[in-house]
Amino acid sequence: MTTPLLLGIAASFLPAQSPATPATSLTGSATRCKASDLIGLAITNSKDESLGEIEDIVLDGGNRNIAYAVVGFGGFLGMGEKYFAMPWRLIEVGQRSGDDKPRATLGLDQETLKAAPGFDKSKWPDMANATWARQVDDYYRSRNENARPKGAVEPKGTGVDGQRGVDREPASKGFSHRRLSKLIGMGVVDAQRAGLADIEDLIVDTKDASIDGALLSFGGILGMGEKLVLIPIEVLTLDADKDVFVLPTTKARLEAMALTDGKMPALNNDEWLVRSREQCAKAREDRVITDGDVVIADASGVTPVPFADTYDVKKLETVKGTIVTLGAIRVGDVKEERIRLRVRTVEGREVIVYAAPTSCEPQAALALRSGKVIEVTGSPARYGTQTVLVAGSIVADGKTATLRDEQGRATWIKR
Repeated sequence: MTTPLLLGIAASFLPAQSPATPATSLTGSATRCKASDLIGLAITNSKDESLGEIEDIVLDGGNRNIAYAVVGFGGFLGMGEKYFAMPWRLIEVGQRSGDDKPRATLGLDQETLKAAPGFDKSKWPDMANATWARQVDDYYRSRNENARPKGAVEPKGTGVDGQRGVDREPASKGFSHRRLSKLIGMGVVDAQRAGLADIEDLIVDTKDASIDGALLSFGGILGMGEKLVLIPIEVLTLDADKDVFVLPTTKARLEAMALTDGKMPALNNDEWLVRSREQCAKAREDRVITDGDVVIADASGVTPVPFADTYDVKKLETVKGTIVTLGAIRVGDVKEERIRLRVRTVEGREVIVYAAPTSCEPQAALALRSGKVIEVTGSPARYGTQTVLVAGSIVADGKTATLRDEQGRATWIKR
């Protein structure tokens, strides 16, 4: 069953923020950021001491607003390798002077951090469980409502009304589609379920704690000829049964909406949002109504073949570059979930790489993250609308993860 993903977009948006006074370490507000710039972002306290990183961002039950930031403290204060889900309102996102990259500051004292409820990074809890959500929310609310010590300079967080996060209980049947890292890489199809594009990134409004847009990618062969489209998030719906997003438009219309030379607009300027909404409104003119169902007038109607595990040892290529985004893709009839990487090569190409499942220990040992330099050897394969590189081995930090044997068989599958 296809259900709306995101509804109720606000009628107006916050304007770009003016620079703050030089007294603060954050000189501007990064109101809108790409999700890939936030996942893996280092977190500091008000003293500029490193605390850890944002490991992921989780949407609430309505799939529109941010409920939690999942943070890993990397052993800070002896907290070990656990992850901690905390309300987004506790995190302040801003920018350094002369730098357009976001910076995150956490507004919690050390004692609160030490006692915070965490979970093993390999065993994520069911965050749609109301009991679990209530326990986490009660913990942070009880401490957040205490008076701050006199002279305290810890930030209050970014949430515009101070009530973001788990104040609203998540409430839905499934949780598998609500971590932003799991949304990146998912397929986008037309109303007849023919493949159109992939979710390449998401646009996060850090002030309003919501998702404003999606960056789609389509076409291209190993980073050449690929096109990008930026759309408002409300035009997408989620088909949970088929594990895809639905966009009621045509490939021709999508081509017409492509960003010139793939250049991203200024996200804090509402112009891109207004323009993309106008373009999507034109796309609706392409629709015709038949027996109460929405049909795309010039859609192919061809059902895409499920992604298969294709690997040819006779056609191998090696690319070296920096990880730009890290997401997930489901492969084959059983929809096995694997890591999906976008790698910017030294030549300037951006190659989509399909790697192994997250459970693959040699790959996990590489600690793949955005910004890490890797070398990938693999086999080109046509998946959906793009030609991607199916990884046979990945090298990072001098370590090699062998994902395929000499016959091209997956090493993570026991035989």
